[in-house]
Amino acid sequence: MSNIITNPYMVSPSGSGFDLTGLKFYGKFDNNPATGNLINQATSIGSSDSNGADLSNSYVTSATGIIDLGYDYDASDGQSADTGGAGTDWEFMYNTSSGVFSFVGWLKPNTTSFTNNRTIWDNADIANKNGCGLGTYNATSKPKLFFYLSKPLNVDDEWFYSPDSSYPNTTDWRMIYVSFDASAQEVKFSINDGSVTTLSSTITGISGVSADPMLFGSGRQPTPIYEIDSICDEWSFWNRVLSSAELTTLYNSGSGFAL
Repeated sequence: MSNIITNPYMVSPSGSGFDLTGLKFYGKFDNNPATGNLINQATSIGSSDSNGADLSNSYVTSATGIIDLGYDYDASDGQSADTGGAGTDWEFMYNTSSGVFSFVGWLKPNTTSFTNNRTIWDNADIANKNGCGLGTYNATSKPKLFFYLSKPLNVDDEWFYSPDSSYPNTTDWRMIYVSFDASAQEVKFSINDGSVTTLSSTITGISGVSADPMLFGSGRQPTPIYEIDSICDEWSFWNRVLSSAELTTLYNSGSGFAL
């Protein structure tokens, strides 16, 4: 119990005791994606900070998740798109004057082939070349995570990478964490319950609102591309940087943790 973070003003009604302050989106991936949207359950579990829309699904199937069910994005046009249209719900992620966010999510690759880069999620505004996104990078068979901020078309981008070979080349479940803190000018990565890699840089980035919806499971350049080939489960987006103790709780010795 020592790793569970409690807050008397905002905790999960499920009894987990996890501090839900700043929880914007929580997806459990438990429903049938062929018949319903990916629901943002942040409000239903007690977050008063939720503002992410539900996401509609295309070419996604249900699979066994890290906790109950998950979604299988099989690198064949599969994606979930924000039903709110423009990415106004996600502006908190990349505004470089005040932006701060954390993402935690579980993935189980369907293959160990990393011949192509794959996008985990993408919040891009193609027309204005703004946005941010997270994915896996082949790096000559030394797979790692990438996070980009600003222009996704390789023009004046700001790209950040986890260490070489930090993304396990296996088909096992892994928990991914990335955060961006504009005031601290830092990007952080962690995989599973490992050490947190902190990258400090003079980050120019962007501000404003994306004209395109957030995508889960694929990138947009300018149409869906670089789809991931993984089962996904238990994704959360936060308007704050999570602590090491909170990451340990969410990892839960590799079993996952339901908020």
